[in-house]
Amino acid sequence: MKILYVGDVMAEMGMQAVEKMLPGLVAAEHIDFVVAQAENVTDGKGMSPDDMARLQRAGVHAFSGGNHNRIWI
Repeated sequence: MKILYVGDVMAEMGMQAVEKMLPGLVAAEHIDFVVAQAENVTDGKGMSPDDMARLQRAGVHAFSGGNHNRIWI
């Protein structure tokens, strides 16, 4: 099983990068499970339900709070 951990996704630019790069990387490397550090996704201040759904559509399976020690699935 291959697991990819994506470090701190920051705001809109970070989400755009994940949306652009993740699907191709997952396919090319045969990645089975993706975790993204997401405590700074929504304007650098947490993660909204809409942004969570957006990253899930891009291929993220679970979310970490990084140094905030939370995991969302």
